[in-house]
Amino acid sequence: MISEYEFYWYWLASTQGIGAKRILSLAEQELNFAELFALAKQGKPLEQFGLAPVIAKRLAARANWELLEEELLELKRKKIGICTMVSHDYPPLLKEIHAPPALLYYKGSMDVLKEKALAVVGSREASRAGTANIRHISRELAEAGVCIISGMARGIDAAAHRGALDAECGRTIAVLGCGVDIAYPRENQDIYEQICERGAVISEYRPGTTPLPGNFPVRNRIMSGMAPGVLVGDGKAKSGAQITVRLAVEEGRDVFALPTEAMNPLFELPNLLLAEGAHVCLSSESILNFYGWGARERKESRLAQPQGLDFLEGELYNLLLKGEMEIQELADSLGKQPQELSFALTRLELKGLIVRLAGNIFALSREDNAGAPL
Repeated sequence: MISEYEFYWYWLASTQGIGAKRILSLAEQELNFAELFALAKQGKPLEQFGLAPVIAKRLAARANWELLEEELLELKRKKIGICTMVSHDYPPLLKEIHAPPALLYYKGSMDVLKEKALAVVGSREASRAGTANIRHISRELAEAGVCIISGMARGIDAAAHRGALDAECGRTIAVLGCGVDIAYPRENQDIYEQICERGAVISEYRPGTTPLPGNFPVRNRIMSGMAPGVLVGDGKAKSGAQITVRLAVEEGRDVFALPTEAMNPLFELPNLLLAEGAHVCLSSESILNFYGWGARERKESRLAQPQGLDFLEGELYNLLLKGEMEIQELADSLGKQPQELSFALTRLELKGLIVRLAGNIFALSREDNAGAPL
């Protein structure tokens, strides 16, 4: 249920050609939006309020209470919510950017965005190691209560979302360059569905809007605008990630980058950013300590880890606490090749802590799993 004021804000913001700045300008005139609605409905001239004739005509065409109520009911039927700049769940940091969206559509819950948030961006053609590192760091940040914000594209974006979803209570938000009722790209349909259940998919574009190329650079300001900082993974110097970083810098946001190998075009952006003074991100601790969010909050299950495990064995054990995993999944999560895990997995088997299932799938042994906290 939205308030009457939000209703009129929706009328204005959902009309083509009117942005947040114009609506705020109307509000600064101490104009009663209900009166403006009545004037538009009667076909009265609105130029006196600084509105162009074409905009006034569009507002008049939509100044219909029943029409707007039907639009809102249709959104509700599709499980799509709206969030205006006067809504309680509008991201507070987003209000501070140069061009905040007047209206956001979403699926899921905007409540997942709390005081801790980080945007994560990077290349669609990311390296295996790059995606594994981002997934690992995003999982650890999510375990510490940080909401991961990205764009649901393939590569680094997908790795960031998956990392957050790997955490038991991980929260993540996907900002789309199309309507929230469209899972784009299609290959990330599974991520889309999980985010709708455990986070939020948001967009300033009306439902049904197709993913046009020009939409994505525009939506990037929302990604960087909702968080105090942005983490950059693999990426070329000239890319969509670079646009997000530029917007973040313009808005006074912090920029973190992962050190990567030199002389590789795929890693140009993070290396260039580091050379220009970006913060070095060596692990999740780099970001948590920078913001004073404290050391990573380890789960009780991790504290209950069996004694006598080396670092790699401990990491594998922690991953399997979440459930069965294929060796390739384990390798991807740790940024390693499957063969690098063989000896550690064998040692865990010999210690009776894990079992090997058909299809090279591993799981905690029943005896050990029974003793693990939920």
